[in-house]
Amino acid sequence: MPVGEKEYNFRIEIEDSIVVIICGEIETETLKKCLKTVEETKGTKKISESEEKE
Repeated sequence: MPVGEKEYNFRIEIEDSIVVIICGEIETETLKKCLKTVEETKGTKKISESEEKE
């Protein structure tokens, strides 16, 4: 391991969430399109869940 770098051992639990990891450069418009798709998908999921409860 290079000098000055540390290694950590941990775990993050994520429930019912979207995680975006960006490595390197990405165009803003591409990111907007991806997030819009996520928003639409999540909206569809909420509608489906409410229909199941009825």
